[in-house]
Amino acid sequence: MKIERTASPSRSLNKVEETLVDVIGELIQKSKQTSQGRILVVFEGGHFSTLSGADEFSIHSQQSAFQVADHLIRRFSRDVRIVFGILADDLGQVCHTEQPVCTIAPPAPPALEKAIEIPGTLYDVLKAHKLFSPDKLILLSEKSAKNRGIKWFREYLKSHVANIAERSSGLSVEEEGGLKRLSFTGSDGQSVLVADMTNEWKWISYCPLIMAQHYYDLSQRAQKIFPSTQNRIVVDFSFIDDRGKVCKGAELSLRAYPHKDLKIINVCFADVLGTVFTIDQHSSSQFNHTP
Repeated sequence: MKIERTASPSRSLNKVEETLVDVIGELIQKSKQTSQGRILVVFEGGHFSTLSGADEFSIHSQQSAFQVADHLIRRFSRDVRIVFGILADDLGQVCHTEQPVCTIAPPAPPALEKAIEIPGTLYDVLKAHKLFSPDKLILLSEKSAKNRGIKWFREYLKSHVANIAERSSGLSVEEEGGLKRLSFTGSDGQSVLVADMTNEWKWISYCPLIMAQHYYDLSQRAQKIFPSTQNRIVVDFSFIDDRGKVCKGAELSLRAYPHKDLKIINVCFADVLGTVFTIDQHSSSQFNHTP
């Protein structure tokens, strides 16, 4: 596929981009001291809804991802490899309701699966930038993460019975009102609900489960693009309303999935331009993963 590019408008870094260059740069420098391999940085901006398309946040977060990536390449050159990811919201409001009921069903035949397309306005931003390459872009969906996450934790409960009973895995299951409630204790000491189970097959899943699976899928897909890299950094741009779910999802992913040498940076914009923002860092070294 031939991509027609226009010149990407050059501009100075804004505050959130400057901060990210410094934060990621420091992590790269530390990784270089302990590892000989290149560092893989995965930037995930451009989050959009399949119902309403790309909004201002989608566009500005993707532009910020490009800006930060460009400066890191200039600064570290051969020491880094860059991949871009985009998460499509194909669950609508289900993920944000109190009880998004999810059930495990057989996968649909490939011919019946609806392909997700990147909205035109967002794709224009992608193809105009010199760093964009279709083979270095990972497009994932919330619905897929939900289904895969339920299957993962269903198997996790079977293989970690003793760990969960002893609470050595950080996860626990309690019975309440006829439900089995799967939760974990966050780094802030708060209990975070992962899923409710009415029976083996019917699950009520919550946002941290979806994001935990998503971060695992994203890091694994990126590793396949650059298999020789040893350390990985995922930089996820979100809106401030989603800070809780993405940060708890990052913690859950690093606790319950077999990550190695992975750091997740959650960047949350309080406005579409990111003039007010938060940055939270999570590392696989913080958690004792139970195989």
